[in-house]
Amino acid sequence: MAGLANHTEPVLVLIDFKPPSIRALKYALSLAGVLKSPLHLLHLCDLSEQTLTQPPSLVDAACQPIHAKLKALVEMVEVAGVQASYAVGFGEPISKLAKELNYLNPSLVLLGGQPDTAQQMGSISMFLLNNYTGCFLVVNNDTPLSRQTSVLMDISICKQQDYPSKLLNLLAKEWHTSAGCIETNRLTLKKLKKHIKATGIGLFCVHRSLKEVSVWGGMLSHTNYLKHILLKLEIPVLVMGRPNYDKNAMYDELRI
Repeated sequence: MAGLANHTEPVLVLIDFKPPSIRALKYALSLAGVLKSPLHLLHLCDLSEQTLTQPPSLVDAACQPIHAKLKALVEMVEVAGVQASYAVGFGEPISKLAKELNYLNPSLVLLGGQPDTAQQMGSISMFLLNNYTGCFLVVNNDTPLSRQTSVLMDISICKQQDYPSKLLNLLAKEWHTSAGCIETNRLTLKKLKKHIKATGIGLFCVHRSLKEVSVWGGMLSHTNYLKHILLKLEIPVLVMGRPNYDKNAMYDELRI
């Protein structure tokens, strides 16, 4: 682990060097000033067992390009005036991510959106949705967070006196960006996308709820509906609230 920041809860940004993860990093830079938190970049490296059993010098040589790329990204972040660090997790990605989350206790996790993202990142977002108890943000476009960003919240969040997200609490106190609340479980995804486009929403905040949703002429669990939201919405989506998960569930069962 390189240059881990002070005891302030960091914002964890998942990096696989593909365009969606770089987009997430740029978005993280735009909100770093709001959260007053350092950024911690994490690359999950699923090296083959054959590579990991090689002599340490050969493993180090294989990892040097990864460290060089991460150091360059950290330097870019620090030039922007934000404290940053990075780490590389070797082995099975989900288990390495779980350990890093437990160690860091980040205030927020960011990752790139789904449409042009690798399958690994899809499985990671499903792990975060089903098993992670903190807040995470999926970045689906290139528009940074700003004081002009219009925020739409699921009604289950609006009813709470204290939002289960440090970011959302700060936005509510400091910015006049709220575009109101919406009953997500009453809308098909198509209608939700139409409403977001018509009202210029820049950030959608949704709560993990396990109520059934009446959509497409049938019943769909809210968790499955959230999967569709994360896959299809073209704006950043902030997910918060504790999931109802099976601690014994196999990580492979979370893949989509």
